[in-house]
Amino acid sequence: VIASAAKTVSELAPGRVEFWIGRGFSSVQTIGIPPATVRQMRRCVVTLKSLLSGEDVSFNGATSRMRHGDDDLPRIFIAAHGPRTIEVAGEVADGVLLQVGIHPASVEVARRHLEIGAKRAGRNPDDLEIILCATTIILDDQQEAREAARPLCVQRLMEESHAPYLHAAGIEAGDLEIPRAALDELYPDIPHAEDWEKAKELCAFLPDDILAQLCDAIGLIGTPDYCAQQLRKAEANGIKHLYLMTGETYQFPHRELQAFRDTIFPALGRV
Repeated sequence: VIASAAKTVSELAPGRVEFWIGRGFSSVQTIGIPPATVRQMRRCVVTLKSLLSGEDVSFNGATSRMRHGDDDLPRIFIAAHGPRTIEVAGEVADGVLLQVGIHPASVEVARRHLEIGAKRAGRNPDDLEIILCATTIILDDQQEAREAARPLCVQRLMEESHAPYLHAAGIEAGDLEIPRAALDELYPDIPHAEDWEKAKELCAFLPDDILAQLCDAIGLIGTPDYCAQQLRKAEANGIKHLYLMTGETYQFPHRELQAFRDTIFPALGRV
């Protein structure tokens, strides 16, 4: 079904379609389904590529194929932050959406895992497109933007898989007492909490200096002018492609769009 849908859209927009897949996390955990395993991710990409190429594929003992599979194939990207998932992206995907922040040292850690996977499969890692996921919260006041990002920053500290990237960025917060039980009660989870003010209150323990470090490491968080400066630094560090993941779960990110239109793009000469 997924391969057929991807192929249909690629026929409507030849050469313009990218197909992104991820493990699930929030989207599946809220209905009691665990995230996909690394093995399932690999099998999914390999199967999709076979179907899109018109090859025979076995499903539970039955053989199937897509009649209209051909050479005009949509590229498949894997969204990843764990080292094993990044390596699988290097092995089988056409590109990767790295959810490791934008700090150059963090990105380098992820690149090494991507290279390991690519070389394991006999591929050239330079052939893989890398997109960085940048958490984006833009407000007129710098501290207000950072305060809005508190729960997102604390979530990074709570997830062990992010530790190597935070360590590479020079962020150490091992002595902090995180109220995990209270945070786990937020619905549906921390980054998508319906009661964002409550989430911020529970994350008030995070010192302002560590909050500032985390905000700079995970994305574009601050005033429009500050975020334009952060983008210039990212570009100088070789970052070429960002995916902007705003902090808004239940509203359209009008502020961020306006900031890019009115301030950031003009500041970067991208009008």
